[in-house]
Amino acid sequence: DADGPVYVHCHHGTHRGPAGAAIGLVGLGLCTNDDAVALMRVSGTSEAYTGLWRDVSNAAALTTSDLDAVTLVETAETGTLEETMAEMDRVFDNLVLLAKTNWQAPWDHPDLSAESESGQLADLFRLLLNEKAQPVPYDERYTKLMEISVEQAEHLETQILLGSIKASALTLESLNHSCKECHDSYR
Repeated sequence: DADGPVYVHCHHGTHRGPAGAAIGLVGLGLCTNDDAVALMRVSGTSEAYTGLWRDVSNAAALTTSDLDAVTLVETAETGTLEETMAEMDRVFDNLVLLAKTNWQAPWDHPDLSAESESGQLADLFRLLLNEKAQPVPYDERYTKLMEISVEQAEHLETQILLGSIKASALTLESLNHSCKECHDSYR
């Protein structure tokens, strides 16, 4: 129903984003499956994502009732403190994996982007400082530890963007230590 262009994106625009756009184009009858597969090739979608290639190859046109059933929400609700921490843990694990490959996407995980993961981590830390994300009031020490972690996460993101490989690894290690210190007291 959009009156103009629609932007479809993923971590760095080469895997899920192009696959989603390709399936959408096939679904709307705007291209063939062969054209959709060609779009993925041009976008640089990794052959390692066999499911993406399979789904684009097998995409089918949507019916009017399929399209009428789609409901989009204006905003996404943020989760609980525990859900946010679980997401942070997943992102942190991705950063540890990326640090082992000098901040480049590993061959077996080509969807990872150090820039994106570090940005997500900084955003998640900022979210936790938002009083709405905290189910109970925490003391000054907790707030101070979170502020330090936000600074470290933002610093990590900047270092990665600047290509400071060794400094980024040290900052990630320091951030890990800060997390452990907080978990020792509040987990």
